[in-house]
Amino acid sequence: QFGPLIGDRILSELANFLRMRTPVTSVLGRVRGSVLAVAFEDTMRALTVAEQVSNVRDQIPSYLKIEGQSISVDLVFGAVTVG
Repeated sequence: QFGPLIGDRILSELANFLRMRTPVTSVLGRVRGSVLAVAFEDTMRALTVAEQVSNVRDQIPSYLKIEGQSISVDLVFGAVTVG
């Protein structure tokens, strides 16, 4: 509906948003297309991964303003633990 340039801007805005709201020890990257991933460090002494994901998810706005347009943001979250 909005085109690939607007889609890239949305991803960039969301990446910046996530970068500011995740721990400095986490790593954020674009996996492919519209898929972003956040890798959290070992959380044995801190919040669980599910709690961290929930905290970030609750802060994401339902709309982003890009080039004067309010665009609805619909995100899906998942969590994987290794170890």
